[in-house]
Amino acid sequence: MTKFGLKNLIIILMLAVLVVGVLGCTNTLPDDDEQEPVNQEPTNIENPITKTTCAENEQTIFLKDGEIDTSDWFTFRSEKYGFELTYPSVWAYDNTESDNLTRIYGNTDYIHFNTISGIRISETGDNLNELDIQEWFAEKDYYRPREEKVICLGGVKAITNDYGFDLVEYRAGTVFMIHFSFSGKIFDIYFSDGERDDEVTRREYKEFLKMLETFKFDKE
Repeated sequence: MTKFGLKNLIIILMLAVLVVGVLGCTNTLPDDDEQEPVNQEPTNIENPITKTTCAENEQTIFLKDGEIDTSDWFTFRSEKYGFELTYPSVWAYDNTESDNLTRIYGNTDYIHFNTISGIRISETGDNLNELDIQEWFAEKDYYRPREEKVICLGGVKAITNDYGFDLVEYRAGTVFMIHFSFSGKIFDIYFSDGERDDEVTRREYKEFLKMLETFKFDKE
């Protein structure tokens, strides 16, 4: 065999080995349908597509049992609106659990907490026909929440406008509002971390989620 022929034969053999190797690697890769799903931590917030109502006293749970100590928390009760909740004692003004959390701006009542983060509950409108909260917003096209999810606060249906943030997993820049209707009124629950990301803000965020679990409403 000539040198030219031998050289060509060697090149052909090398290319054949390379092709066989590539095909072998390709065949060992699993199909997309056969890949095992990635295990993800389940969330307590129900699918907003299927969740449309709340049973009596049903409560969305955001945190694990014992994750936040509430033994020294205060109780805030609004006789005017017929609901109550508990909150960290350090959020109070003058270390009291009296009605001094309520602030009045114009004709609107605000329940305003003494926190680093912006946390408040406000009465923002009338719902005299007692419409479902989603129906009420459907009539207010100029103010319909985005990224809408349904949660339950003490048996009262609420919707969230989380602006793309996850309610459970905190990250800096978190801001969202929760809207619910009770006693012919519309209420907003507001949280904003002010673009902070520190230990205090993260603690307040978890305490805020725990506070949401403590809502109780006077129901006839």
